[in-house]
Amino acid sequence: MFIMIAAWRRTSTRLSVEQRMGEAYSEAALSITITSITDILAFGIGAITNFPSVRIFCIYTGVAVLFDYIYQITFFGGCMALMGCREANNRHCLTCKIGRAHV
Repeated sequence: MFIMIAAWRRTSTRLSVEQRMGEAYSEAALSITITSITDILAFGIGAITNFPSVRIFCIYTGVAVLFDYIYQITFFGGCMALMGCREANNRHCLTCKIGRAHV
């Protein structure tokens, strides 16, 4: 989440929401994917241990990392796009009322 927001903030506000999302995903998606794959592999390897408590922990955590990855790529990206449209239309972040123009 923080990587996606940081990538979004580094994009130019003059670009369209679609272009900003494309740039943010091109910058952040690779690092999120690599991190998630290595975490899932590490917990997958931990799931073959003989200790039942460690095995259960690794299985549940590996599944949680997988679901978090899917969430980051789909749902959170959609929320970022909606907030980008709100930002492009100069609307308030909580009330979505049209704000004053910057002078």
